[in-house]
Amino acid sequence: MVNPLASMLLRASREHPSRIFLRTPAGVTWTYRDLDAVSGRMAHALQRLGVSPGDRVAVQAQKSAELLALHVACARVGAVYLPLNPAYTSTEVAGLLDDAEPSLVIRDDAHEDAAISGRWPVASLGTIGQALFGEDEPFEDVTRSLDDPAAILYTSGTTGRPKGAVLSHGNLVFSAETLARAWGFTKDDVLLHMLPLFHTHGLFVAAHCVIASGSSMVLLDAFDPAAVIAELPESTVVMGVPTHYVRLLAEPAFDSEAT
Repeated sequence: MVNPLASMLLRASREHPSRIFLRTPAGVTWTYRDLDAVSGRMAHALQRLGVSPGDRVAVQAQKSAELLALHVACARVGAVYLPLNPAYTSTEVAGLLDDAEPSLVIRDDAHEDAAISGRWPVASLGTIGQALFGEDEPFEDVTRSLDDPAAILYTSGTTGRPKGAVLSHGNLVFSAETLARAWGFTKDDVLLHMLPLFHTHGLFVAAHCVIASGSSMVLLDAFDPAAVIAELPESTVVMGVPTHYVRLLAEPAFDSEAT
């Protein structure tokens, strides 16, 4: 395998390019061909910014289709993807960056500030996103092995300082393919995605299961009971946490007609 994680993330793009990858309630729709094209443009942009295989790329940005494409782009260039909670303050982010020592920090406009940009190389997601409008250039995925690091997730730090947990290409590929197979995901499934993308559940379980099986997702910006109820009839899979289900059960509109 030339690049284990990128190969899995782009398999459906090669086999079923016209299949719907995601849509949003706002009307954005991407096929798997779009995921391939956008992530390829972003991968070129990352290389132009000096990102090399093995470099750590820290990302603090709100949930979006572009954020998913950036994750794929990092895999394609062989970078180590480091997602950060958008709710973290600059002080909290700086503490994690001191530990992670990233080669590049990518933030959306809402998170731009001198405290971070003065200490680390910073690019805005908007700048990377300009690749959306560039010419299509084939991108040759960088060679990686199953043992190479693909991502770092920081623990919550409930018993001390947060610690970076390193996940390899093999970890992420085997996890996604095993879960998708065990849960019976098929290309006809539609996942209602209401989880954050900086968290292992939302990104490496929910989104990866969709991609590994070539199915589709409805990408919500965040959990909203009314939005969830509106999308349930068209969805076959829902992943959430107990708080989500408690809030749904409290909604008068959440009845047999909604499901």
